[in-house]
Amino acid sequence: MNLHFGPFGVLALVMVGYLTLGAVMDELAMMLLTVSIVFPAMMQLGFDPIWFDVIIVMAATFGMIYPPVGMNVFVINSIATDIQLTRIYRGTFPFIAVDLVRLALLCAFRALSLWLPKTMAS
Repeated sequence: MNLHFGPFGVLALVMVGYLTLGAVMDELAMMLLTVSIVFPAMMQLGFDPIWFDVIIVMAATFGMIYPPVGMNVFVINSIATDIQLTRIYRGTFPFIAVDLVRLALLCAFRALSLWLPKTMAS
C-alpha cells in the first residue's frame, strides 16, 4: 500500500506476480495462498471486488497453458502421445498472446467484466 506506483501500477505488479506464479504452480493453490493478502489491498486501492475477482481468475487460468509447467499442455500430451511436447507448447503461443490482450483489455476497460453482473443485478 505504501508503494508510489499508484493503483494501476500496483495492479500491474500483482498481475505480473500472478502470471509468474501461474507458470510454476496450480491455480487453486496459487489463489488460496495469495488472495487473502492481495484482495484487501486492492479493495483499499478502490478497485471493484467483482472486477478484481474476474481478473484474478483470468490470470490464474492463464497459467494452465503457460510454460514451463502448463498442466493443460501435459494433459494434451498424455492424450496425443504421437505429438511432441515442444510442438504443443508452440501451439499455445497464439492463445498466450490472446490471453495477454484479453487481460490487458479487462484491466483497461473495467466495464467489460462488470457488464454481465450489472445486468443480472437489475
